[in-house]
Amino acid sequence: MAAAEELHFLLVPLAAQGHIIPMVEVGGGRVTVVTTPVNAARNRAAVEGARREGVEIELTEVAFPGREFGLPDGVENMDQLVDLAMYQAFFKAFWSMEAALEEYVTILSHPAAGGFVTHCGWNATLEAISHGVPTLTWPIFSDQFSSERLLVDVLGVGVRSGVKVPTLFLPAEAEGVHVASADVVKVVTELMDGGAEGAARRARAKEFAAKATAAVEEGGSSHADLTDMIGYISELSTKKQLGEKSTNNTEADAALSVVPS
Repeated sequence: MAAAEELHFLLVPLAAQGHIIPMVEVGGGRVTVVTTPVNAARNRAAVEGARREGVEIELTEVAFPGREFGLPDGVENMDQLVDLAMYQAFFKAFWSMEAALEEYVTILSHPAAGGFVTHCGWNATLEAISHGVPTLTWPIFSDQFSSERLLVDVLGVGVRSGVKVPTLFLPAEAEGVHVASADVVKVVTELMDGGAEGAARRARAKEFAAKATAAVEEGGSSHADLTDMIGYISELSTKKQLGEKSTNNTEADAALSVVPS
């Protein structure tokens, strides 16, 4: 418990209630949730209630550039979107916030980062592996459960939160709390374990980070594969251009052959 009380979680959830609510309910250490003004207002009551219960949690607001992408003012959450055009504008606006959210990756690369709570999206999975940070997995839906298996069962660098079913589009009988607060404390403590199991998990995480770094450097497997792909596409493009030129020349020759002398 002493180790858990010293933790500081910086959480940057997608602007959707299915992502924000679990972040607000995380316990076992100090928590800072980074979100937009509308989402902060919608979840402030829950945060204040948690603070009255002794949970160290705060909201940090980052401006949402929705208007720049054609969204009405105040539309900052996925449950406010009503058509495909709004979804496209929403994600363009959200991902344009990269500069404001770049601290997220900076935190992962900091030597004091001892663990990473992740929904197991593929980007977050790769970032955790690349930075050598053990993960606490909290999948929400779809392939995130496969990514959880990769982190926990295959690579051995993660600890499960205990989520067993997708939290989106659930039937009424499946709604409710999926991970109790006591279980959150348990898995956070396990993730930050200072014993042999925790040390082995951290060592594996560092090992895979070194392999990931080597893979993208010149001569590495990922670098070589990408170089080969670029070369292959360039070769196809060149062949296509030569083929079109040859076809044009053949057609020109055929046209000349039928011109009366």
